[in-house]
Amino acid sequence: MKLSEMNELYSKNGWMVLDLAHPETVFEVRDAMVSFLQESFFPTLEQLEDLHEHISDAEEYVKIHLALNGFFREQQFAKKIISSELDTFQKFIGPDLSVQTNPYLRVARPGVAGDNIGIHRDTFYGASPYELSVVVAYTDLNEDSALRVLSGSQGTPDDEIRFSEVSIDGVERGSPRHLAGIPYVARVVSPEVANEAVPIPITVGQVLVFGLATVHGQEINQGAGTRVTSDIRVVNGLAPFANKRTVADSYYTPLSISPVSEQAGFFSRTSQDNPNTPVMSVDKGFAGY
Repeated sequence: MKLSEMNELYSKNGWMVLDLAHPETVFEVRDAMVSFLQESFFPTLEQLEDLHEHISDAEEYVKIHLALNGFFREQQFAKKIISSELDTFQKFIGPDLSVQTNPYLRVARPGVAGDNIGIHRDTFYGASPYELSVVVAYTDLNEDSALRVLSGSQGTPDDEIRFSEVSIDGVERGSPRHLAGIPYVARVVSPEVANEAVPIPITVGQVLVFGLATVHGQEINQGAGTRVTSDIRVVNGLAPFANKRTVADSYYTPLSISPVSEQAGFFSRTSQDNPNTPVMSVDKGFAGY
């Protein structure tokens, strides 16, 4: 997709679907996850879509989800996927690019509401509209199993979108399910807002990209198979929210840096290390103030 088309779609809708330039990376990740599950838990598992058929109960689901999420992070699959599409994301976001260090792998069984967190927007939880979520599908998602998105919602202030706080059964702060990405208190939009969101089908080799102010989510996987996706956050490394974020510095991993930023950082570090470096002041007359 041309950059102009990406810009137009995102500006209008707050989301877009991209065909990956290197889908083979995602297929390799999918196959690696199947192999991991076969070797660790289910020798007869053939595809991720059938995972729910091998999970016996809620306790085993949590165990499998945490193990698969851990494997995904240990292998740094998110970094590999975004790196393989670096040209596209640099053009759209900028040359200073960072990727989420430990993204969440989502495993939603068909017909189980507790595997999802409902329709929401991530700014409800303190995320920044400068951040993008790249939803990577490892199973094909039709209208019944796909995430839903509310087009145009990215420009609506939080106080104009009604939401309610809902406690999730079996999820407490620091619990296994919380560590796997399920909030202990979900902030979901009102039913009238949720009903306006529409499903966005994607297949393996495509990604759904949206800003974190865009309303999105899934209440229940109505499809026939397990939905396995990862939502990987990417952000411009110079985004103004970065210095105010309250989470650990390791939340994002720098992926690429422009020559200008690289040399500016080098200057700053060497200047700080040299006690004889004079303190610079701005000549406001010269600078155009």
